[in-house]
Amino acid sequence: PGEWTILHDAERGKTADHVQVAVTLDPRTLTPRARIPLFGGATASAVLPDGVVVFYGRRYARLASSRLEGLEGWPVLAAVGDGAATWIVGLHNRRLLARRLEGESAGDDEAVAVTTADVDWLQATVSEAGPTIAWHEQGTTLLHFARRVNGVWAPWDDLDVGTAQRWATVQLGSRQLVISHVREDRSWRAVLLRVACCKACRLPPPPARWAFGDTMILGRYLTGIAAAPAGDRLVLAVTRTSSVQLTSVPLDTLIP
Repeated sequence: PGEWTILHDAERGKTADHVQVAVTLDPRTLTPRARIPLFGGATASAVLPDGVVVFYGRRYARLASSRLEGLEGWPVLAAVGDGAATWIVGLHNRRLLARRLEGESAGDDEAVAVTTADVDWLQATVSEAGPTIAWHEQGTTLLHFARRVNGVWAPWDDLDVGTAQRWATVQLGSRQLVISHVREDRSWRAVLLRVACCKACRLPPPPARWAFGDTMILGRYLTGIAAAPAGDRLVLAVTRTSSVQLTSVPLDTLIP
């Protein structure tokens, strides 16, 4: 609650390797507090009550820790904390699997879905409605979702991202939002993001597009999008080749 953490790839020069880092920010002023290098090869992260955990396939470590711990089973490709435990998500033989970690104990693997093509994007979110897993399969414009309800993973509404190159999903109660960016929407005056909401929640949809004033001249290409609720606002982060920009919208209206 007293700190925001952004995990991203950093690059030094055109020929340099990508370096994964975490930047902690003061949520009131958005000024950086610390820049923490990661081990490299990070595949997922989760926020727990006592800090951030970063996963590296079959290993994990607390943020800023020099010690890696091992995990049994498949590599972790997505993770999310629900306040009491951590849900980890991975793939094995085209099956999407989830497992709940609580302290030193781990639950059994739970079957989420069977994929029909290679998965090139995977994200886990959570709210009081339960954990939700989102994934994208190559060759389609659909994002697929599954939500755990009454102890069982069930399909949720698919959402079409069309020609978007970057997207993120965020869970707000029963509502599932997808925030995406289409290259053709680029503008010199604003960052334009498209917003889609699931039909299953039966809530009024937010505006289909959000526009945020943009003062960047160089490095306008968006390399990533992230979103998370913080207090009474939804915080958005977009990364460029040389910068990270932050903004937010009120949760009660979802109108910039």
